[in-house]
Amino acid sequence: MSFVPEGAGDRPGRLGLTFAPGKQAIAQFMGGPWARDLDVDLRRLIEVYGVNRLVLLLENEIFPRPITR
Repeated sequence: MSFVPEGAGDRPGRLGLTFAPGKQAIAQFMGGPWARDLDVDLRRLIEVYGVNRLVLLLENEIFPRPITR
């Protein structure tokens, strides 16, 4: 998880960027398959980083499961 530096915008809160939570794919350039666990990834984002909003910039074919919590 990487965050935009605090104070970089005019809105409260933090903006963070990360690879897709729960990603399942054959890695072309990273040396092995992606085999993330969505529930584990989401729990970590919430508990460790205090995330309370998640915006996925993925197409439905890539991430077909809806996330509602």
